[in-house]
Amino acid sequence: MPRLTFDVNAFQASSKPLEKLLESLDKPATRRVIIDAASASLVNALRSHFRHLESQPHSTASFPFFGRSFPKKHFWYGNRGTSVAERIRIASTSVDGQTVFGQSTIAIDSPALKRQLSHNPPPITPKNGRKFLAIPASPLAASFSGMPRDFPAENMV
Repeated sequence: MPRLTFDVNAFQASSKPLEKLLESLDKPATRRVIIDAASASLVNALRSHFRHLESQPHSTASFPFFGRSFPKKHFWYGNRGTSVAERIRIASTSVDGQTVFGQSTIAIDSPALKRQLSHNPPPITPKNGRKFLAIPASPLAASFSGMPRDFPAENMV
């Protein structure tokens, strides 16, 4: 029959570092550091996910492409200030007695993402008293980032 020998003194000596670690978790400063690190890690994971979504090819089979390939507008990940990944921020972090450990709120302030996730989004309407929406006539026009009135007329084909 196998025997199991258990040394109580060795167990107590090895559990001292664990007890010290658990005591340090009771301090708000330590919990704040852990929550901040976890929040930053989540923000990085979200940005990585949005970078992956941006790298996926888009379908050009239906409206408005009909087989033509237009440049991407960097909806998920880009550097123009309007991408979803650029709108991620840590909104608040709290370490209080109301929760067991603390909490952090991460916000994505993107009206475009809000519209895409909406079940019944409002229609897109022309602004400034205009009657119609502009549809790009060519891939060059679709990639033009300025105002439509500034688009050179010789490129209209």
